[in-house]
Amino acid sequence: MGWTERFTSAAMGPRGIRVLLAVLVALVAIKSALEISVFGSKILCWDTMLLTGTSVFALAVALALSLPRRFEDALTALRVHGALPVTVAETDAIKSELERKGRATINRAAVIVGMLVLVGFLYVLMPQFIAIWRDPAIPPGVVYALIGFFGLLMLVCAFCGYVGGAFLGRVASYGAFARRLSREGSGLSLQPGHYDGANGLAPIGSLYLYQAFLVMFPILWLAVWWLAIPYYDTTTCNAGIANPYINWRMPLLVLWITSVVFLFLAFVRPVLQLRARIKTERARLKRNRLPDIRAEIDAIRTNLSKSPPPEADRIAAETRLAALAREHWNIVHMPTWPMDRATMRQYFSVNAVSTVAPVALKSYDALHGGSLLSPALQHLLAGFG
Repeated sequence: MGWTERFTSAAMGPRGIRVLLAVLVALVAIKSALEISVFGSKILCWDTMLLTGTSVFALAVALALSLPRRFEDALTALRVHGALPVTVAETDAIKSELERKGRATINRAAVIVGMLVLVGFLYVLMPQFIAIWRDPAIPPGVVYALIGFFGLLMLVCAFCGYVGGAFLGRVASYGAFARRLSREGSGLSLQPGHYDGANGLAPIGSLYLYQAFLVMFPILWLAVWWLAIPYYDTTTCNAGIANPYINWRMPLLVLWITSVVFLFLAFVRPVLQLRARIKTERARLKRNRLPDIRAEIDAIRTNLSKSPPPEADRIAAETRLAALAREHWNIVHMPTWPMDRATMRQYFSVNAVSTVAPVALKSYDALHGGSLLSPALQHLLAGFG
């Protein structure tokens, strides 16, 4: 493991997260205290984007710390329940191999997201830095203090993007495990009629659902702010700026698209890959196993109708008929998702809010020639066109 991998691993650990959050919260507290001293209780005059972003980031990374444990638990459950019939040593080898291959994905994602956040801050703040630097009315000491403080805050936020990107890389690397499972010869043993309602794949399906839940934090936050910015009016603050966030629309859109890509890598693609594997197995069972089941059922019933068998043989035959009928039912009604239907409905109801709704609303406007949206929001969504 190189120094970059060690650095990223330390930054993603509990101690690194605590240090980062302590620095971020301290800077946000200083900025908020200054805003409260100037604007009082006018919440819209505070940097609410920074406050909400800090809260969402802290909650998301705290929940993401459990990802390695959840992945290990999913592997163990697959082994114990027979869906992945391997030994303990083979399970540990799979885990080690995935972690080794995932380091590159984690590092790339960390750099990409961190750079996007840094570029976004530079895009928004650099013109303000230049204006402050050139303003002769501001004393040089104040200029240095302002640029130094906001420059430090910008770097800390960019590092938060780096850490957040590393966690996004981790969920993407765990998502790649589905590709291995979905291949022929992977050792995956699907179990129609399994009590988990997902052919024995509920442990890995639950992991991918949790990953989707984590990625939804930035997706929802970015979507809400992206849609709300045009209406964010701070003229009553007497700060000379009507909408301090107007220039954030483009960086937020880029980060939102990036988050949706990671949602695809962490949840959508692995679930679809597993679903394709299940559908292939179901088709094979229907083609090869169902005719044998039907033939055996017909043979048993024919033998029972010819002459009354002894009581013990009759009970054994009826037990076998029940087992065959149950197996037939399980294959015919074999679910094709690696999670139960209630879980899928829960996910898609949340996902539609932040990923589908904006596009659907704009499509409605285009088809019907009218608008369900205000002119300002319609103009904002024109970026999809």
